[in-house]
Amino acid sequence: MNYVVRWDTASEEAKKDGLGLGSPAMTFTAPLLGGGTFDFAKALGQAPTVIVFWASWCKPCIKEAPHLVQLYEEYKGQGVEFIAVSIDEPDDRGTLETLVADLKISYPVALDPEGEVLALYAQGASIPLIFLIGADGKVAYRHQNFTEGDEGDLETALKGALAAGEGAKE
Repeated sequence: MNYVVRWDTASEEAKKDGLGLGSPAMTFTAPLLGGGTFDFAKALGQAPTVIVFWASWCKPCIKEAPHLVQLYEEYKGQGVEFIAVSIDEPDDRGTLETLVADLKISYPVALDPEGEVLALYAQGASIPLIFLIGADGKVAYRHQNFTEGDEGDLETALKGALAAGEGAKE
């Protein structure tokens, strides 16, 4: 698999500690489950984008997924984009495909079995890990792990990004 991680938009501190609120997002390309390639450079600065790092073996990730699907369905018409980045090993591809279908995940799922994209955003972080990148290309929200009710915080951040005039740009 070919992965391209571009560090050119990151400060030295972001490279070391991961992205915090207000940090510029970093672009990446990764293969997509089902074929094709996701290129975040094409989406960056166009609309608020939710990036969720997860895996099929992660129980909190699986509990969180239906909430994310619901938020995606509610906000995609307002220009909000979602991308899941799976850190599953290549041997787990069948399990991942089945789980994506069972959970009815309709947004793209990128593959990151080596954890290169995850390391770009937050080296050493646990999953699930969510970033909301505003239409301005900066981190507007970051949350690690999942407990019921956390999805409300993401929705509040989404509403804030949209209210700030950060919907899809043409």
